[in-house]
Amino acid sequence: MQEFRVIEQVTAYVAGYLSALSSQIHLIMKKILIGIFILSSVTLFAQDNGDNHDRNQNSNGNNDRNDNRNNRNNQVPDKVQHSFQQDYPNAQNPKWNNSNGQWHSAYRDKDNRDVDAYYDGDGQRIDTHSSYNENELPQRVRDKANKRYHSNYKSYRIDRPNSQILFQIKLGDGRNFYYDENGRKRRYDDQH
Repeated sequence: MQEFRVIEQVTAYVAGYLSALSSQIHLIMKKILIGIFILSSVTLFAQDNGDNHDRNQNSNGNNDRNDNRNNRNNQVPDKVQHSFQQDYPNAQNPKWNNSNGQWHSAYRDKDNRDVDAYYDGDGQRIDTHSSYNENELPQRVRDKANKRYHSNYKSYRIDRPNSQILFQIKLGDGRNFYYDENGRKRRYDDQH
């Protein structure tokens, strides 16, 4: 009988020990899972979704602003640099790249707009695209765009040397429409 009592005590002791050990393992597993969840959340929210760069994709699907071809790898010609500085003396820290024979400068203006200026190799400005919010559009352009596209668009002002100003309406599906200041639809061959 004494042996059964010893076995019973040993069994109770081992069961208690295993229960405590199981509880500790369970707690450790919870901490590991919480850590993985926090790390995953931080990684997910740190990713750039690319919304600010969609209008800079060329026809090949390459993002010109993010293709690692900037002024460290490509030397901007003096003519281009000089023209840019004359056209935009207040531009701060422009990012440069060269694509399709055009020099592209991207920067933010004093009104915190994204501005993309394009030059040929001789320093002649081709055009400049400035992001505009809906309220900055001329009234007739805004009315047309809202009527046709129901505020589901992005808008840009396009300035071209010796040509009228155009306003680009870019829809979520990638289609572009161009209007003059009077809200008349215009054709424009946007090469960027």
